[in-house]
Amino acid sequence: MISERYKLIIDDIRELTRPLFLHYSKGDFPGCAERITELLTPDRLMGLEPDASEVQECYLRFLQLAVQQSIDGKWNCDEVTSAITWLSQPLQTGLGNHQRINTLLQLRAYVGDGCGPGMTQAEFRELLRHEHLLEISSHLWDSVGLWAYRTGQMDLLEEAFENLTISPANVMPQESWQRLNLMFQLRRGSASRRDIEEYIRLMRMVPQILEFRMEMQPRAEQLGIWDEELQAAVEERMQHAREQGYNIRTERRTGKIRS
Repeated sequence: MISERYKLIIDDIRELTRPLFLHYSKGDFPGCAERITELLTPDRLMGLEPDASEVQECYLRFLQLAVQQSIDGKWNCDEVTSAITWLSQPLQTGLGNHQRINTLLQLRAYVGDGCGPGMTQAEFRELLRHEHLLEISSHLWDSVGLWAYRTGQMDLLEEAFENLTISPANVMPQESWQRLNLMFQLRRGSASRRDIEEYIRLMRMVPQILEFRMEMQPRAEQLGIWDEELQAAVEERMQHAREQGYNIRTERRTGKIRS
């Protein structure tokens, strides 16, 4: 079971990164990258308690890679390989090692086969059972669901969907649930036009829409449930996201750590 200390560290990271997520939601990825670089400076990380420093570095290094991928339109495979090597080495604290495995799973899930052969289902499940992974959060189930959707692992996709249903995310819970529901229905071949409409209605961030276009729209087209009206709805959501963005709101727990 994850500790209250870890939850406070994650709350602190969310407060630190809140300003950059507005840029991220609008598709201003260079603005995000600049702020992440500032947060990753060794002097700032060394000023934190060891567990907070390790958790933040794992979290921010993944975020840095993901934002750079959005800028370049592809993964920087040298940087991905370097990050995987770093994340494969034990850290000093229990919470740091939990975040290390959590981040490694996220990174491998999102990169997939974009930088060489992806993981097998056995390798992926081995990481999910890693002794240092203290729990699988709703956020991590989001990443697991994407990997399972891409690779056609229906049992794992269903498991991710069930876990999000039982324990909703504390950030954008409806969007997360509808996203995995749509992936599950698309993969099963039972998605309806309404499933797609419901998710489009919830899309408020440019990265959400880019993911939808790349991952979900092609399968909807294959199933014959895509049309010009849905395309126009996506374009409208993209325009709104670029203009307005989205401020992520979460309830902060009582307590404070060094930041």
